Amino acid sequence: MLLLLFRTSPYCSKVRLTLGYKGIPFEVENLTPGLHVLKLKSLTGGLKTVPVVLPQLEGQSILDFRF
Repeated sequence: MLLLLFRTSPYCSKVRLTLGYKGIPFEVENLTPGLHVLKLKSLTGGLKTVPVVLPQLEGQSILDFRF
């Protein structure tokens, strides 16, 4: 899985810690606030919020984690 996030966001930290706790392997890609919109719009169908978890399956993304 690929986790797209802001390094200093508490919401992103929660997702990173939860994936680690559950033992789900993932890679992190830190995004720059403001410029992240350019990358996320094409991946999420127009949504601009992070964190975004992209599974290894092409074309699917997990958006808006709720705990």
